[in-house]
Amino acid sequence: MKLKSPLDTLMKTNKGSQLVFAAIILFTILGILLIMMNSVLTEPRVITPKEGDYLVYVISNPSEKSQLMLYDLTSEKRVPILPDWDINRIGVSANGRLAFSLAHEDVGTIYILDYPFTNGEPVNITGDNSAQYYGMTWSQDGRYLAYVSTQDNEARLSIWNGKNSFQIFDSATMIDEITWGPGDRLAFTAFDLGPADEKDSSEVFIWDGDKTVSLSQNPTGSDRFPEWNKDGLLAFNSNRKGEHDIFVWDGLSTINGMPNVKTFSNIAPHLTWYFSMPVWSDSGTLTFQGNGPRDEHVQIYEWDGQKANNISQNPDFHNGGQRWRGDGYWSFITYFSNEQLIYIRGAKNQPVLIAEGEYSPAWSQSGYLIFCNQTDTDAGRKWSLSMWDGAKVIEIAQGHGIEAFWSNGSSVFCSF
Repeated sequence: MKLKSPLDTLMKTNKGSQLVFAAIILFTILGILLIMMNSVLTEPRVITPKEGDYLVYVISNPSEKSQLMLYDLTSEKRVPILPDWDINRIGVSANGRLAFSLAHEDVGTIYILDYPFTNGEPVNITGDNSAQYYGMTWSQDGRYLAYVSTQDNEARLSIWNGKNSFQIFDSATMIDEITWGPGDRLAFTAFDLGPADEKDSSEVFIWDGDKTVSLSQNPTGSDRFPEWNKDGLLAFNSNRKGEHDIFVWDGLSTINGMPNVKTFSNIAPHLTWYFSMPVWSDSGTLTFQGNGPRDEHVQIYEWDGQKANNISQNPDFHNGGQRWRGDGYWSFITYFSNEQLIYIRGAKNQPVLIAEGEYSPAWSQSGYLIFCNQTDTDAGRKWSLSMWDGAKVIEIAQGHGIEAFWSNGSSVFCSF
């Protein structure tokens, strides 16, 4: 005799109960499936490198010859480049060209070497002279190389067009923060342009392919950190009339051949300070380090054109150095805080990784992230160049100083 369960009896006598029971089973199954899907989506996965994605870095240590290396993402091998050369600074273009200078104090030279860098002969583009070179920055299409030379306490900015070099700016103590925008336009910061009692002055200039003009037009103030977006807008920090602001120029409005200062947009003046450092996200919004009236520590804000929102949400630390990759993932670091950390967040700003790290990180075109962190060795304190591969952190190299470039031109600089 087959015994009937109370459930059988209930379902036979109540058709409505059958529907309720079926709905419960269905929603239970859907809930399990959603949990399984979520666990798959958030599970760490090693990134597959795209063709043409590579890492080049130079390691320097006291009383040792610098080492230029190529890291192969597929084989995870470290391959020496020109092992007999003492190489100082480097710059990598998006179309596979490497620029580098030598570390000798008495001879200055910039060489060009094409990918894969382990064969071929470097080409000297500057000749041998007594200048020192740094700030080698390629245009987005790889047509131009901007570089700085210093000699007799004066800095000069020059452009190499693939055949010849020509100077576009001089008479500065230092030239830095060089950044290329779309259409091969260049922005940079020149320091200490004023008289002796105004040595803290700095000004942002732009080169349009023909002439160099002042963007900031604020000779007695401090203007820094120019940053182009993909549409040709240019943001920068400016200290004028006792206030620290972020201005955005539309890249088009001019008067008498100069950017029209009256068209500059002032972004979130109640939040900005002298070190706000604007950075465009891949979605086109402007982000910056802000210090609001309720912030005990500097936070990272995102300006959407109307309002600014705190996206770091990390109130116990000073936060900055934000960088994005194309799918919405982003990273940032803490500084001047109890801990020097690097954070990786997902496209919905969810936590992905927290690790020890310093200085602004850099994303590759495949989605790898490199960053700097200090480590103790038998030879003393050194820098580690570390890489997040989507699942774990890998140490790439150690040194007293490390400069590293991805093939897309993004870079980190680890230095004491």
